[in-house]
Amino acid sequence: LKACSIAGRVYGDPSSETDGGKVDQDESLRQAVWNRDAGVLAFLRVLAVCNSVTTVSESIDGGSKPRVRYEACSPDEDALVKAAAGCGVGLSRRTADNVEISMAGQPFKYRILREMEFNSDRKRMSLVVEEEGSGDLLLLCKGADETLRPLLAAGQDRLDLETAEHVDEFSRLGLRVLLVCWKRLDRKEYEDWVKNELRVAMASPEGREQRIAQAYEKVECGLTLAGGTGIEDRLQAGVPQTMRSLREAGMKVWMVTGDKTSTALQIAISSGMLSSHTASHNTVVCSLPAQVESCIQQLAEAAAVRRGDSKTSDSHDEEGGAQLGVLVT
Repeated sequence: LKACSIAGRVYGDPSSETDGGKVDQDESLRQAVWNRDAGVLAFLRVLAVCNSVTTVSESIDGGSKPRVRYEACSPDEDALVKAAAGCGVGLSRRTADNVEISMAGQPFKYRILREMEFNSDRKRMSLVVEEEGSGDLLLLCKGADETLRPLLAAGQDRLDLETAEHVDEFSRLGLRVLLVCWKRLDRKEYEDWVKNELRVAMASPEGREQRIAQAYEKVECGLTLAGGTGIEDRLQAGVPQTMRSLREAGMKVWMVTGDKTSTALQIAISSGMLSSHTASHNTVVCSLPAQVESCIQQLAEAAAVRRGDSKTSDSHDEEGGAQLGVLVT
């Protein structure tokens, strides 16, 4: 986790190329945790609890205190959970029914009531939990900014704008971004939702998945914005050289990603798929399937420009071949 935005403040160094710029190396953030800053704790709690990471206890050289090892399905979740732990909000144990964390040295336990899984349509994951002791019901959520911003509660315009600016900057630097949100649930309203919305949707003989998604939307609203994250996507050694070799061999290469357009462009540049000139001047962004005809026209115009530009040196990439970048969103 390279950078995060919490309450309008950026932690970590999104432009740093060293591990010293990571979020869990930011002393001011760790100090905010131990000072029990409510906004910081709410943000890191979502990272530590709202995930599918499993925990494995390992003994270290026969010591009495075991170490917790994380096993994640994705590198993003691994990065988020480890960053939260490095800042003082660590995932301690997860079972099918419960999540235990340590927050500023104090243990907390949550009973999992409902997981609303991530998929390519929803672009978010939510978890409804009950906090042991207080009995509070919380909905914790993380997901794509364009998906979560419309679900925010009113009265957060300034914070929303500041966070959006930070997240956009993270994206321009090639970081993968997420928004982090949460809200407190009224118990009766939640129980009524389960009874009248969710169970009915799950019992539907037709259109079951769509109706479940619609039921989820009715509880995933009025969210409090906790912040945003910027995760570095490190390339394996030799990727740019390999991509350029493939292009020189005449192979057509497509990159499939769920990232924001600005992030996708930066990754395409860093991986050697596009030159910086092509990304800035010879790239067409097409929205499908809503704008098929417009997309075809843009491609035709861009191809004509490319044929004309191929005779000039400034439109060529580093290997001397004229490039056209096509982004389909």
